Amino acid sequence: MLAGLFPKNYKLDTMMIVPPWKRFKAAFRSVGKFGLILLAAFLFLFFHFSTTASAFKEEKKVLIIFSHQSDAPAYPLIQRGIKSAIGVGIEFHIEYFIEYMDYYRNADQTHYLKLLDLYRHRYSGRKIDLVISVSAPATSLVIAHGSEIFPQTPIVFTVVLNEQLKKLNLNANVTGVLADIDYVGQLENALEIQPETRHVAVINGSSKTELFLEAEFRKAFEPYANQLNFIYLTRLALGDVIKRVQDLPEHTVVLYYVMAIDSTGKGFIPQQIIPKLTDAANAPVYGMADTYLGQGIVGGQLLSYEMLGARAGEIGLRILRGEKPTDIPISDSGTHLNMFDWRQLKRWGISEDRLPPESIVQFKTPSIWELYRWQITTAILLILFGYGFISILLIHRKRLRQQFQFEQMLSELSARFVNLSPDQVGSQIERELGNIGRLLRVDRISVFEVSEKAQNLISAHTYTDTDIKAAPAQIDFSRLTWSRKKILNGEMLMFSHLDELPSEAGAEKDFFHSQGVQSAIAIPLTAGEMTLGLLTMAMLRHRRQWPQDLTRQFGLVAEVFANALARKQSEQALVESKNFNRSTLDSLHYHIAVLDRGGNILDVNESWKRFARDSDARSPDRIGTGVNYLEVCRQSADNGDALAQTALEG
Repeated sequence: MLAGLFPKNYKLDTMMIVPPWKRFKAAFRSVGKFGLILLAAFLFLFFHFSTTASAFKEEKKVLIIFSHQSDAPAYPLIQRGIKSAIGVGIEFHIEYFIEYMDYYRNADQTHYLKLLDLYRHRYSGRKIDLVISVSAPATSLVIAHGSEIFPQTPIVFTVVLNEQLKKLNLNANVTGVLADIDYVGQLENALEIQPETRHVAVINGSSKTELFLEAEFRKAFEPYANQLNFIYLTRLALGDVIKRVQDLPEHTVVLYYVMAIDSTGKGFIPQQIIPKLTDAANAPVYGMADTYLGQGIVGGQLLSYEMLGARAGEIGLRILRGEKPTDIPISDSGTHLNMFDWRQLKRWGISEDRLPPESIVQFKTPSIWELYRWQITTAILLILFGYGFISILLIHRKRLRQQFQFEQMLSELSARFVNLSPDQVGSQIERELGNIGRLLRVDRISVFEVSEKAQNLISAHTYTDTDIKAAPAQIDFSRLTWSRKKILNGEMLMFSHLDELPSEAGAEKDFFHSQGVQSAIAIPLTAGEMTLGLLTMAMLRHRRQWPQDLTRQFGLVAEVFANALARKQSEQALVESKNFNRSTLDSLHYHIAVLDRGGNILDVNESWKRFARDSDARSPDRIGTGVNYLEVCRQSADNGDALAQTALEG
């Protein structure tokens, strides 16, 4: 029937023994070509739909015009901020065009006109959807000539001061982000971090923009003139500024704004002179912009060029999505960040705890803990786990070894008591108490015997550890009514703390407290229904828990001791009985011999022995213990002894 499921001439028995990997290989060959075709089709469809999805995105062209040279430190930050914000608009495919006017190095009119010609040539035949101008020169150019070069193209400016904005002829197609410098906020930030400040040195350059900044910060600092001494290091040569900052008074902070041109007319990149100033200064230097961070300033409430770019990008994206520039107000919000250089904080001994909340600390050298926190934590946990596991194993091993030693000792203990004579039991118990006490590390272990009528406990044997007082020689058992009842009933008494004893055991608490006992076990030594004594373990130095295994083992010791004492008492009673019988026989004047059923003499009294001696018998042993009396009588009767014949017949 199965043959119908397979092609003709297919050997069914052969298939049943083909290894699985060969069957897989054959199956793969059979579908290999088809699988490759499916894979190719999948890849084609994937890339096709990816390309189609990209094709569905709306194409947008964005022109960014920077006012100065391409290596200006702020420009990479601004460009990153713009692109990251516009990049949120995933529905667009953005093509960027970047221009640098190089205005500071080429401020002449000829250069300006040639730039206009260049921009006309590049963009007159290309539709630009958005223009973003960075700083006042670029903004002025696109506002003045935008309608000619970029007709009806929205313009978003950034990094423009409010005073510069007033001089620009804005139209309805323009909006943007102001680079508002918070002079008061920057000063307050420094004073909050260093409240002991008494002097503020302010560094600034001599260009038109810098003179404008100076007018602004002087006006902003006027309300602080009564509480702070302002040292204005402005419109000076760079060398003079460096000399002055070397000898500033105590409790001074330095505010550095911009020095693009000094009093000699020499030009600088403002960021590049910061290391010279901060290396020379004997006071911490706070800055104005995030591009200064990492050059030597402590930090401060910094104007963030990346945030200026991001805010411009956000406005640009709104415009690309259809909003009109007139509906988006010009703003300066969200362009400052509290940022600090960790290295400079350490240099000037400024704690991070003094920084404003949510401050950004850069250039921090991470500690070993910060770098490898999880690895260290994991390693510590593994070590602790391993240590704990090993400790548990060692404790368990110690307990097992102690238990094994005790079991071994118990086995040997039982064997040692088997053949002991009654007079050896006491000394053997003394030795065993010492062994048990040392093995179990108890302060004191004792055997008490119960007196007649069970009114007293008498100390018979004891072991005490070093510096531990001996057990009392006698205990008035009649006063300890609660424990006496339990012991005579064969019940064990045990406590790890005196508070564990019940309220009715008040006399016991007082007794143990007077003896200095903190923890104890007392096990009755019983034989049948009779309580012979008491085996006790006591701790006087400290309290101790009594685990179940220990109490079980101690109970076994008590059984061995109880059996030994019972046998001792029994044998003593037997000896006393024999002695009583002997004295009874010897007190009789009759000649008495005790015979067994076979006529063998088991014992004779003293009168018998004396009669034998007086009769001058040849061998007194012939009629003594062990002699067959009937045989002696028979022999005597055969020799004609009539009395012997009478005795034999009797």
